[in-house]
Amino acid sequence: MIVLVSVLVFSTLGLGLLSQVQHNGIEAARRIQSTQAFWTAEGGIHQAVCRLDRDVAYRLSPTPLSGTLGNLPYDVSVSKSGLMFDVRSIGTAAAWKRTVELSLEFVPSVSMVDTNDLLVVLNWQEQ
Repeated sequence: MIVLVSVLVFSTLGLGLLSQVQHNGIEAARRIQSTQAFWTAEGGIHQAVCRLDRDVAYRLSPTPLSGTLGNLPYDVSVSKSGLMFDVRSIGTAAAWKRTVELSLEFVPSVSMVDTNDLLVVLNWQEQ
């Protein structure tokens, strides 16, 4: 009788432990996918900032961008108001979508010696 009760107790504990391990594995996969979506959105932001910094035609008339980092897609929208730009990037990994938004101001160079224009970050936020 004691052996039967011991087997029952240890079986119950074993099943509980297996359930917890499975739950932890699922939670770890979710965190990885969420992090991948975030960094994909960040990559989209950086693609747009590079285009704004290097491409005068794009700076004058920005259009949406989309692409992949690895095999993870991002979609970027860029809106312009004067010398101000609002950039919004959505990164996707599995069922996760993460959004990063950035507000920039373009500051043209006024120096004859230093002709580097500036993009000044006014606001960055993750949603």
